[in-house]
Amino acid sequence: MNNERVTRGHLGKLWGDDFKYLPYKKQPITNHEIETWRNMGYDYVKSFTGSMYDNRNPMPQWVRDIEGAFGLFNQSYTFYKMTTLEIMPIHSDHYRTYCKLNEVDPNEVYRVILMLEDWKPGHYFELDGVGYTNWKAGDWFKWHNDTPHAAANIGVEDRYTLQVTGQNIYSGQMNSLLCVNVPNVDTKQSSHLFFKYSIVPRIEDNLTRSFMVYMDNSSIKQLDDITHDINGKDILNKNGLHIYLYEPLCSYLNGATAKYKHGTKHTQGFYSEFSHDIDFQQLRADELDSILDYITRNNLTNVTVHTCDYEVEKYYPYYNSKMNLVTDDLFLKTQENIQDLTNLANDNFTKKFMNLNWRYTKHRNLVATYLSTTDSNVSWYFKTTFDVLSQDLPFKLNEWHIKHPTQFRILKENTEYVNTNSPLIVDQFTSEAVWVNHPHLMNPWPNMAEYKPGTTPALFNGVKNTLGHYYSDIFVDVINETRFFQPTANFSEKVFQAMQYMKPFIVVAPPKTVEYIKSLGFKTFSDFWDESYDDEYDHSERLAKIFKLIDSLNERSIDDLKNIYNRMIPILEHNTALFTEKFANPGYRIKRN
Repeated sequence: MNNERVTRGHLGKLWGDDFKYLPYKKQPITNHEIETWRNMGYDYVKSFTGSMYDNRNPMPQWVRDIEGAFGLFNQSYTFYKMTTLEIMPIHSDHYRTYCKLNEVDPNEVYRVILMLEDWKPGHYFELDGVGYTNWKAGDWFKWHNDTPHAAANIGVEDRYTLQVTGQNIYSGQMNSLLCVNVPNVDTKQSSHLFFKYSIVPRIEDNLTRSFMVYMDNSSIKQLDDITHDINGKDILNKNGLHIYLYEPLCSYLNGATAKYKHGTKHTQGFYSEFSHDIDFQQLRADELDSILDYITRNNLTNVTVHTCDYEVEKYYPYYNSKMNLVTDDLFLKTQENIQDLTNLANDNFTKKFMNLNWRYTKHRNLVATYLSTTDSNVSWYFKTTFDVLSQDLPFKLNEWHIKHPTQFRILKENTEYVNTNSPLIVDQFTSEAVWVNHPHLMNPWPNMAEYKPGTTPALFNGVKNTLGHYYSDIFVDVINETRFFQPTANFSEKVFQAMQYMKPFIVVAPPKTVEYIKSLGFKTFSDFWDESYDDEYDHSERLAKIFKLIDSLNERSIDDLKNIYNRMIPILEHNTALFTEKFANPGYRIKRN
């Protein structure tokens, strides 16, 4: 069974027997489908489908109460009743009506079957080649798109289920500006459950607060169309407007376009990375430019911008006179506990490092290459030459031949190893590595049919225990964050993931990222190894220090690392407890009226 196509869960039973008395009706199926199934041998079937009651009709209240349970949005509901000898043979759903009404591609659609009663003899359900019986009321099964499934009732009692169709919150991105209590703006809340049940409760401290949440990267084009009347301006200037940026800033250097040989202000597609010795007075960000234009056009004087970037007011002084910039990471606040995680601290590991990667970036290439020949769990889906790897960096890698000869040699030798052995696989399999054949190739993705460019299995790692086996067998997680060659620290769910699996970590990220983590109350590992890499603003030297730290740990035996790990356990326990207390969102809230 493909774990990414099928998931399971259980709800407490919130319903009575009202579903049994709904006016069910048969829905027609095509003669072609009937003929196909009869030709397969289904000659004596009473009916090839059950009867239905869908949400074109009034739904029981409890249906709305569970709308947050499955991680879907834009949901539709259908009660389904199968009587004796009604059979639905193996088939895949087409979702034509749903896709037409919601203007979505079928690949974005998920379906859930919720079992409304305990299993009864003769009731059967099959999903992705696996048969199920003995379910309990409240068990549910969720699958993606065209996953094959079947159902049958060869018993003597009716079989009842609720069918839910929707878009998955982890694949349906809210690439928009969402507004609440903002004058002169349509502030109708998004139907996206992640916004309603996870984001809004983390922001809303009273019923009148005005705020916006921007979920995307780059310029906020929706702000161009917002103009407030005099009353609206007075309300915002009196009470304040808060704008939350869910993603790190997309920075660039003012006037630097001509300096970039790629003909764009951004060096990495939609954001820039650059040398450490920049003039902060020249540092700009697309999102802050949009906000500044919006503030100026509307004569606003009381706007606070909440960002994911540590010490943002220090590094972007250009904007400070017009807006209050603060570090207040909404992304971190909306992270969840990993489901079904019973992992406790243990020293039963046999490998030294973990290094998980998906989208290509240069610093990830360097780190994965460096770790590729160590005793590690490393994922890497790309190949390149050392010449291509050396170019288009904010520093001259060839100078390491003199400055850091050991690390230079390892990188050069390991590049050949990666080219021979890639893809390096941990949990996501592919037989083909992607060639990175020129220095400025931006945002390539692994070649996997089940993940289109822009999607990543990391979206599922945070809610399902898919990596426990791999984490249990390593000592330390070397975390490649998205950004490295920039001044403002930020980190992601990857750090929280290591904490929940109770593993120490080394963070490959901008300077002061470890300091940022500690500022939130977490503990790190300076008592056990040198974390001075975090204080190094020179990107080249910070990376070299990280590699030398890896070397020092790699020289130790597994038994020695186990001894260190056991001494770390109080820190690991503290971090896991603090994450759960202050950050974890314990599942989507289910409203019970």
